[in-house]
Order: sequence, then structure tokens, then C-alpha cells
Amino acid sequence: MTSTPRHDIRVRPVDPAAAQVRALVHAHLAFVHRHSPPEDVHALEADGLAGADVSVFGATAADGGTLLGIGALRALEPGHAELKSMHVAEAARGCGVGRAILTHLIATAGTRGETRISLETGSMAAFEPARALYASAGFRPCGPFGEYVSSRHSTFLTLGLRFQVVPAAYVVFRRAGDRGEEVLLQLRRGTGYLDEHWACAAAGHVEQGESMVDAARRETREELGLEVDPADLEPLCGMHRTGPGGWIDQRADFFFACRRWRGEPRLVEPDKAAELRWFPLDQLPDPVVPHELVVLSSLTTGGPPPLLTYGF
Repeated sequence: MTSTPRHDIRVRPVDPAAAQVRALVHAHLAFVHRHSPPEDVHALEADGLAGADVSVFGATAADGGTLLGIGALRALEPGHAELKSMHVAEAARGCGVGRAILTHLIATAGTRGETRISLETGSMAAFEPARALYASAGFRPCGPFGEYVSSRHSTFLTLGLRFQVVPAAYVVFRRAGDRGEEVLLQLRRGTGYLDEHWACAAAGHVEQGESMVDAARRETREELGLEVDPADLEPLCGMHRTGPGGWIDQRADFFFACRRWRGEPRLVEPDKAAELRWFPLDQLPDPVVPHELVVLSSLTTGGPPPLLTYGF
């Protein structure tokens, strides 16, 4: 199947009894049964998706046709919805279908007046791409909800549908190369967010209790195996942008430049990145994560302004 850019994906309500929907539900059930013990399979059958408390949505290319993925919302108690049956056809993975469905479901829940959306997914390695997608949209760990009970095979996540700002730290590693100033980038893969895009070699959310500097140093250690002194993190700029959840969340990104470190950079998390490479600033690869490209491109013309906005 030809890759479908995210802006060419349409998400709309679908009939759970339709043949293409039932085929994706069958594939979803086969996947969860393959990777979860029977007592921890909570996926709904096609008939369960037909309940009055469930709304099912499907993604297609802009011109309609083949169903690329599905997702559903199930009403729980007032103000609380559950995300169910998220599944993307194997041939359509890696081109933004899952994110388009998730964004639509979050927005739909918000317009219906829900204040929280929660989900259960597997804790095993096979479910890591799904967990990464949910985390990138702002979902955070929570306890069992509804009729679920605690299990080592289950991960419970929730997202408050209220305005929030999610902070993140980025480190732009720079060096003088034979072809001029170079930056270190990684090729994202298996993260569920803009996979097959090049990105800053070290970046991630600021965790509870951390400063942005602490987060930058931690991400550098976890992703590259390097140690960086706080004094060697040079502030580049801050960026205020909209996040994957659209109106629900916004992002506050803090970019640092770094020219000195201890150790040799290497991929410490090969399940989240496929390659690590130095690029001349005037020969950046394609594609680069769009909001990061704004900052990286500016380095050839004197650097970014202290504050940028993106996506507004």
C-alpha cells in the first residue's frame, strides 16, 4: 500500500457491521490474543462495538476507499469515556493513521463534554508502539478504572480533557566537521510519533520534579549514553506550539545547543531509533520533524529568536 500522508487521512463514523470494519476488528482480536493471556484480553468483538454506548470511527484516504484503521469511544460514567479497538491495518502503519484516529477521538470526546478519556492496553513489548503513541498525545499512567482489575499484563492510561501545557527538552549536538558545522540527528522508528523522520538526537518530556536542564541531561544519558554538564547546555530558544491533541494540549519546548560532552554518542534505545548520524547544517535530511526543522534551519542564519510559536 502506498504511504498516505496524515493530512490526506479522513476519520469519520463507521458502521461496526460493515465488512471492512469487521475485518479490522478480527485482525485486532487476533493480535491481542496472540500477545495476551486469555484472561487479560479486553478487546470488544464486532457485536460489542454495536452497543448504544459505543461510537466507532474509521480512517480512509481522502478519496475514501479502503479502510486504513479504526478506533472507538465507549461511554463510562458521566464525563468519562474509554478508548477502545484502536487498530491500524498492517499495510498502512507508519504513515500517521493511528495518530489521525487518536486525535479525532480525543477531539470528539472533548466536544461531547467529556472531561477524561482512559484506556487499557497491553504491558508487553508488542504493545510498546501503542503505548508510545498514547504517551506522545499526553496520556499518563493511572490505576484500573470501570470494571478493570489490576494485572501485570495491563497498562492503564488516562488523559484529562482540559487545557494543559506539556514541557519538553531538546538537545542540539553541534560540532565542526569537514563539510562545515554539523548536527547530530536520529531517525525515529517504533515510537508511534513521526516515525521515519529525523529528529534531535536527544529529546523528551520533562518529568515530574525535573527542571528543563535536568530533563535535557537525562534524555542525553538515556538516548545517547553521554554525560553533559549543565554549564555546557547553551539555551537556544523556547517554542510554544500546539500538541497532537489539538485544542486539548499545548507544548512548551526548550531547545539547548551542546558542543561538549563525555563519551561517544550511540543509540542506547534501538527500539525507538534506527540510525544516528551527523549532518551538515546546510544539508539536513528529509524529512525532519517539522517543528524541530524550524529551529535547525535557523542555525544557518544566526540562530532562532528567543521565543517561537508553531501551529497557531
